[in-house]
Amino acid sequence: MRDIPNIVEILREEENSGEIISIIDSTEQKKAEQTIKHSFEFEKTISAISSRFISSYDNDDAIDMSLSEIGNFTGASRVYLFLLRNNGTIMNNTHEWCNKGVIPQKDILQNIPTEASPWWIGKLRKGEVIHVEDVSKMPEEASFEKDMLEKQEIKSLLVCPLKIGEKLNGFIGLDNVLVAGKWNYEDFAILRVCSEIIGSALERRQTEEALQGSEEKLRSFMDSATDSFTLWDSGLNLIDVNKAGLEKLFPSGIKKKDVMGKNILDITPGLRETGRYDKYLEILKTGKPFFTDDVVPHPKFGDRYLSLKAFKVGDGLGMIVTDITERKKTEEKIKNILESSPDAIAVTDVEGNITECNEATLKLHGFSSKEEVIGKSAFMFFP
Repeated sequence: MRDIPNIVEILREEENSGEIISIIDSTEQKKAEQTIKHSFEFEKTISAISSRFISSYDNDDAIDMSLSEIGNFTGASRVYLFLLRNNGTIMNNTHEWCNKGVIPQKDILQNIPTEASPWWIGKLRKGEVIHVEDVSKMPEEASFEKDMLEKQEIKSLLVCPLKIGEKLNGFIGLDNVLVAGKWNYEDFAILRVCSEIIGSALERRQTEEALQGSEEKLRSFMDSATDSFTLWDSGLNLIDVNKAGLEKLFPSGIKKKDVMGKNILDITPGLRETGRYDKYLEILKTGKPFFTDDVVPHPKFGDRYLSLKAFKVGDGLGMIVTDITERKKTEEKIKNILESSPDAIAVTDVEGNITECNEATLKLHGFSSKEEVIGKSAFMFFP
């Protein structure tokens, strides 16, 4: 028995001159503890990636850190980001994370014509996830892709499209160079959420770059952008708003001429009370950008999750508002699925303190209410 400590625990108690030996099968408890730990790491990884792109001004650094976290969580050999260039005719591997002992491929995966990969790009343009359990068994129409993957010694992979608006802008993926096999739901979920987050971040960066370009370039970009964009003068009077901003930030039917020149306090009553107005004044003085996420009621679309980025433009202020409602809904679906799971699951804040847990967690640890668990360190359960 002592040769298999993962299966049983042996407790010895002395009573008078004899012994009482208790043998307790702890297999299921060990499995439950491993499931809790895995779920904890899943929620922690999702939360870290989501918050990083709100507070970080360096997209490249945020992407590199996020790919590393995805790789460590999924156990992948590589995690990578490809972006399309030249109106979608070229794809480049822009970011890559590699596990220990895995040879990087980024430098050689540059300027690949998308027309050479019709099977791959066709699926991604249709919004499909590419899940290849065994590269050696890929279909004949994917012969080019199969050959390229085998040269990299890839056995299996999972790839999710990355879109800006409705347009394919690239893809994010992970692969295994050791064994073939399926990727699980959590691998898919974390990849999809990260794809949406990075897509939103790249769109915001495109808008900011357009601000630094010519007026004609800015106007063209603003008109086609799916994010809401507003431009304010040094007195925080509105001097421009794009079509998306007019539709999403103002009551239905309002015209641009009705809001142009108005002060931000007139357009957004109660702004002083939220402390946001002071933040905007601080940006005008220091040039330091401001990021936040809010749930905002909208008369036409209902409650929406909005991500706001405000930054200095010349003497005035630029604001980009990204509707992240669908991303939040995806996160909520993941949370609901985990909550309904018979496995024990706990959610923590960035310091590792439990903020939410499911009934299975309470049952496993003998608690009767969430109040007994909320606020406690997760490391009490995962020493």
